[in-house]
Amino acid sequence: MALLFMGVTSVGAQKPPPDQTFTDSEKKTKTIIKEEKIEPFNPEELQKASIARRTRGLFGTIGFLLNDQDTNYIEPNHYLFTVMMENSIWHEQYDLSTNGQSLRFAPNLSYKLGPYIGWSFIFLGWAWDVSTIFGSSSDKQRQEFSLNIYSSLIGGDLYYRKNQNSFRLYQLNGFSDELKAFDERVNGFSVDIQGIDLYYIFNHRRFSYPAAYSQSTQQKHSAGSFIAGASYSSHKLHLDTEILPTEIQEGLTGSPLNFNDIFYKDYAIHFGYTYNWVFAKNCLFNVSLSPAIAYKQSHLKSDEEENLPIRRKINLDFIGRSALVWNTGRFYAGASWVYNNFDYRTKDVTLHSGFGTARLYAGINFLLKKKYRTITKSKSIWKNL
Repeated sequence: MALLFMGVTSVGAQKPPPDQTFTDSEKKTKTIIKEEKIEPFNPEELQKASIARRTRGLFGTIGFLLNDQDTNYIEPNHYLFTVMMENSIWHEQYDLSTNGQSLRFAPNLSYKLGPYIGWSFIFLGWAWDVSTIFGSSSDKQRQEFSLNIYSSLIGGDLYYRKNQNSFRLYQLNGFSDELKAFDERVNGFSVDIQGIDLYYIFNHRRFSYPAAYSQSTQQKHSAGSFIAGASYSSHKLHLDTEILPTEIQEGLTGSPLNFNDIFYKDYAIHFGYTYNWVFAKNCLFNVSLSPAIAYKQSHLKSDEEENLPIRRKINLDFIGRSALVWNTGRFYAGASWVYNNFDYRTKDVTLHSGFGTARLYAGINFLLKKKYRTITKSKSIWKNL
């Protein structure tokens, strides 16, 4: 019993005082740990620090504002570069009508195929017009250019179309019965159109246009946004009725459609809505509709009346978009469609014109950005533990 008591006493005597349990370094470490536990994690402070870091300098500020996103809804692009193969289909159509008469002009569809390489929001590539390889010589007189820019905050479209003597004439109304089934390629009709469109996306932190049309982000959850913008375009249409078939020339005698040129400038403001529907993992469907109120300043030239007055009218235009996308972040494929519709009216002549581009594409992103390389390595380390 005595030995047991002495043993317990001995153990108690060897226990150091509480203030000598830790060294000074250990005490400091313990104090820091306690302080970190006392202060709760504040995500707002982390976000402020991230904003301050990303907005240093002019270009950093612009880049942040153009791509400010809520990562609960939008996953940023993790890669620096992408390569893509694209097939685009170009379509345009022009309807002229007056007093029960109407003409429709439209060229054959234009098919283009080519590779692209992209960095950030810049895509460079070359597309071959397949239709000119197998088409007629008049198809080679067609010039088409379209540039679409998509960011979280704003977007824009730049387009140019020039087409000469590659149109089909069909759906004639108000002429002789023999011409009702007329559908032939004709000379004498040409168009020259160029324009620019800019728009603002209101819910840009949760809705991503790039996810639907440039594959540079991923939409995690469905979201929509109102959009508003302005556009300018100039249009020139030339109709040489003397080259048309004789039966059509006779029907156009004395008709307001017997003109030579229509020139008009289109100034428009538009307001609409767009929605991204995430219907399955990595799958997205978008639809975008933007009606526009347009002020048109026009001038009509005719052999019968040389000095027709300049006309000013307010009409309605329309811009529509749609897209279907599959995007895993590394691989992507999809289809999109962008369409512009213009409405020109005077007391004598009505012109409905529209053109659009449909795209089919597939590609791969490569070379992870530096910050995502670090995250990937960290995840692999934790998996091995």
